[in-house]
Amino acid sequence: MERFYDIWTLRSETEVSVDFSKQEIGEGVTEYTFKLTWEVLQAKEKNDTLRLACRKSTLYCRNRWTPMSGPSRKLDASWRNSVGQARLSAGAPVTCIFNTDDLNTYTFAVSEILKCVTVNVGPNDGDVMECVISLPLIQFNEAENYIFKIYLDERRIPYYQALDGVRLWWEEVNAIDVMPVSHAARMPIYSTWYSYHYGISDKLIEEECRLAKKIGLEGVIVDDGWQVEVNPQGYAFCGDWEVVASKFPDMKAHVKKVHELGMKYMLWFSVPFVGKKSKVCARFEDKVLWSRHDAHILDPRYPEVREYLVETYERFVGEYDLDGLKLDFIDCFNTPRDDRVKEGMDYTCVQEATSALMTEVRDRLLAIRPDCMIEFRQSYVGPGMRRFGNMLRVGDCQNDGYTNHISMTDIRLIAGNTAVHSDMLTWDASEPVEDSALQVLDALFGVLQYSLFIDRQDEAHMKMSRYLIGFMKEHEELLQRSEFIPYEPQHLYPVITARKGSEELTAVYARDRILTVSERAEHFYLVNASRSEALFVKAEREKRISYTVRNCMGEAVSTGETVLGASPSMISVPVAGMVECFVLE
Repeated sequence: MERFYDIWTLRSETEVSVDFSKQEIGEGVTEYTFKLTWEVLQAKEKNDTLRLACRKSTLYCRNRWTPMSGPSRKLDASWRNSVGQARLSAGAPVTCIFNTDDLNTYTFAVSEILKCVTVNVGPNDGDVMECVISLPLIQFNEAENYIFKIYLDERRIPYYQALDGVRLWWEEVNAIDVMPVSHAARMPIYSTWYSYHYGISDKLIEEECRLAKKIGLEGVIVDDGWQVEVNPQGYAFCGDWEVVASKFPDMKAHVKKVHELGMKYMLWFSVPFVGKKSKVCARFEDKVLWSRHDAHILDPRYPEVREYLVETYERFVGEYDLDGLKLDFIDCFNTPRDDRVKEGMDYTCVQEATSALMTEVRDRLLAIRPDCMIEFRQSYVGPGMRRFGNMLRVGDCQNDGYTNHISMTDIRLIAGNTAVHSDMLTWDASEPVEDSALQVLDALFGVLQYSLFIDRQDEAHMKMSRYLIGFMKEHEELLQRSEFIPYEPQHLYPVITARKGSEELTAVYARDRILTVSERAEHFYLVNASRSEALFVKAEREKRISYTVRNCMGEAVSTGETVLGASPSMISVPVAGMVECFVLE
C-alpha cells in the first residue's frame, strides 16, 4: 500500500490503518503523529517493513550528523545510508543535516527509542534531500493504536541547539526518567583494563589506587580478570561470576581498603555472555540469541535469564559494598536472524526484554545504593539507555585521542546531564609529556579515565596529570554542565567552547585557528590542544585583559596585559598549555 500524509509517503506491503495528525510544537518545529494499526500475522508472514518518506530541498544541505557517524560527516544517498540505524541497545534515531556555518537545515528524529528503527537522510534525484524512516513490523506482537511520532526541526539555529531540542523532545514524549548522576560519576577514575588486563589482584589494585589517588583520580573500575584465573583468550568462562580466590582471597576486605584510600570501587560484568566452559552454561544453553567469542548471548526474553543477571548484580553490590558496575556488551542484545518465539518467553521483542532487564537492574541497585554508578559503553548511549546508566563511555580507542575527542563530543550532544566518559587513556611513559597531555585535553569536556601504570611515569608526567586532572575537577561544572558549543562538526570539532555566565573556556584542536572571546566573558581560559605554539584571539567586544600562560604541567611561563578586539592578537602558548585571562576594569 502507498498513502500520503502531508509531506510523508507511507509504504508497506501490509494493510495499515492510519490516524494522522500534525502539530507545530514551536516556530520551525513540527511533530507528525501516526496512530497505526495492522494485522500482525500478515506483517510477520511478509517480513514487512513500514516506510515513511519525505522529500525536501537540498538548499543549505552540506553535511550530516548522526550518533553513529564516526569520523565521517559526509552526505550519502538516502537509499544506501546505514548510519541512521538505532535501537535501545545501540545508537539513537536522529539525523541532523547542517550547512557550512554550523546551522541546522533539517533535523529528523522519531519517538521510537526502544525497537529497531532507521532514520536515513541523504540526497536522491538531483536537488532532492530525502528522509526515509524504516520500522520492521516483525518486532511487534500486537499493533493496536501504536503511536509513532516524527520530529522535524527546520530552524536556522546552531546544529547543537537543534540536537539538544531532540533530546528534550525524547525525554518528554517518552517520559524518560533519567538515572540520577552523582558527583562521583563526574570525577576522574582509574580502569585496570589496558594496564593490567587479566593480571590483576587485590594487592596490585590497592597499590595502583594509592598512586591514582595522588594524581587526583577518585575511583577504580576493576575490569575483566577478577573472575578468571588466567587469560582465557575470549569469554568462554564468563557467566558464573565467582571471585577468583587466588587473586582476591577476601573481596569485601579488599574493597574496604580501597574505600579507606578515598576511592570508589566499580566492577565489570559482560552482561549477555555465558561462556561455553562456564558451569552455568548448561542451565541456559537453550535460552540464547546467538554465540560469539566462545560464549552464548543470553536471551533476555526469558524471565529466569533476567532474574539471574539482576540477582547477580544485586548480590555483588550488596555483599561487597560496591559503588557501581561497568555493564558491558549490552549492544549484543539484538534480534537473531532465526528468531522464533519459544515456550517460556514472556516477551517477544528482544529490545523490550532488554528494557525490562535494565529497569530491574536499575531499580534494585538504587534500592541498595541510591548513588549507584552504572557505566555503559558506546554504542549503547542513546536516550533510552539514559534511564539505566549515568556514565556513558566512548568505545575502545586505546592511544587514540583523536577518536576520544570526536566520540565524547558526539555523545555529549544528545546526553543532557548524563556524565560522558573518555575511553581509558594510555601512553608510552617515554614519550614527551606534551604528547600525553594532548590526549588528556582530548577528553577535557568530559570525565577522564586512566589505564596506565602510574608507577612507571616520570615526574613530568606525574606533574602534568596532577595539574590537568585537578583543573578538570575544579572546573567540572563549566566543562561538563554548562553551555556546550562544539564548532565545525564537519571538521570534527577543531574548536569547542564551554560557557557559564561570565566564565568561559575555549579549547582549540587544530593549528592557527582564530578564537573568539564572547562579549560577556570576564574570566576565561584558552587551551592550546594543538601542535601550534601560539593562539590567535579576538573578542566580540574590546577588552583589556591580564593573562597568565601555563605549560601542560601548570608552570607559569609568562604573564602580561593586552587588549583584545576585532583584529586577532597572538599569544604565545606552549603545546598543550593554556592561558587564563581576566578582564580589567
